[in-house]
Amino acid sequence: MKKLFFYISLIACTWACEKDQIDEITPTEIGGKNGKTTVVFQTEIPGLTDYATTLEPMSRAGLDTIKTIINPRYRAIIIKWTNQKWVIDTILFSSFNSNSWSPYIIRNNTTLPPISVELRPGKYKIGLFLNADYNLTFLNTLKIGQVVSNNETIGKDDILAPAYKLSVSSDNAQTIKDEVFSGSIEFTVGKNDHLENSGPTRPTRINVTRKVSRFRYLLKEHLPEDSISDIDFFSTQYDVLAHLETTSETPFCDGLDILGRPHYHIDSTYTRLIMYMSDGANRFESEKDHRIYHMTFGTNPPVITGSFPTYAFPFILTDDTKPEGIPITLTSLRITGQANGYSPVYKLPDDFTQSFVLKPNSILQTIYEVVGRDSTYKNEKDEVGYYLRLVNDPDAKDLFHPYFELNPTASKNNY
Repeated sequence: MKKLFFYISLIACTWACEKDQIDEITPTEIGGKNGKTTVVFQTEIPGLTDYATTLEPMSRAGLDTIKTIINPRYRAIIIKWTNQKWVIDTILFSSFNSNSWSPYIIRNNTTLPPISVELRPGKYKIGLFLNADYNLTFLNTLKIGQVVSNNETIGKDDILAPAYKLSVSSDNAQTIKDEVFSGSIEFTVGKNDHLENSGPTRPTRINVTRKVSRFRYLLKEHLPEDSISDIDFFSTQYDVLAHLETTSETPFCDGLDILGRPHYHIDSTYTRLIMYMSDGANRFESEKDHRIYHMTFGTNPPVITGSFPTYAFPFILTDDTKPEGIPITLTSLRITGQANGYSPVYKLPDDFTQSFVLKPNSILQTIYEVVGRDSTYKNEKDEVGYYLRLVNDPDAKDLFHPYFELNPTASKNNY
């Protein structure tokens, strides 16, 4: 009898252990397998991507207004709390759709497809990056299993491993031509194979925010009756170099960490940046003063909605933990074009400086006009020099609304 009881107990124990193991690997309602759960995330852009700006009029941006453009390829970095440490669990570089060359045109009512990833039970954090890999340099030194923090509660002052850094040439020139977004969230996958507090079918939202500010320069054309209208800007493509400076106390943000937060690399403090951009030949009329302006822009809506745009927005990486911004100075601006067999070169006087406050999620707008030939300019390669001057117009802030570059209207007067 004792032997029989022993065998019955052994069988029962074995069955119970097998049941626990089967429960661990049985696929769940949301697709989990091999002890993992399929966790679904929904990317959200709060505030409908609106800029923190006083530019007017925001009311012109209706439901059909294009707010931004998102490359379908995204990157996600997932870290897990294990053995009293945060370690890198998963690094994703995937696409929202099968066609990685078809961008998402973001309007007020646009929804990005969900992101799915299989994870084992535990506590996690995810950092999500949009438009980052084509504008910043991803650090391939990040590895699965890498310890990134010993603090269970990661505070805003805790320094984490960097994920991206500025793509900067040897002379500090950098080009960011798309709006970079990132965000993070902490979540827990329970042992009962579902995402806690979200249920088996409801995705977890990840809010991403804009991590750059736009530099918008306007080139104001003269009226036909002006005596110097014959030296105006030619309708051609321009290459633009702008030199920006700050101080070592308030350096430029030069990267993003693994959770999408601003990061400053210890071995490189950027106090000088050179923005390079290629500007299109488009000229647009302001609804306010009915004058014609060249803009930092190089395409039109049919091209935007069909494939990746060839626009020339220049962006600057910013620190969204500093809403007050940092003081910066523009010390040089050079605009070079090609027209009628020669190369016009427009530049500010050598002693010119212009001060800005670089705030996160903002638009730095400035206006220039041609004031005359540079008689001291040395002709090289058929280049002809012209001087620019700053247009100080207190009402110029609302010449164009914040999303005009993506929603341009045809000019009535192409004089």
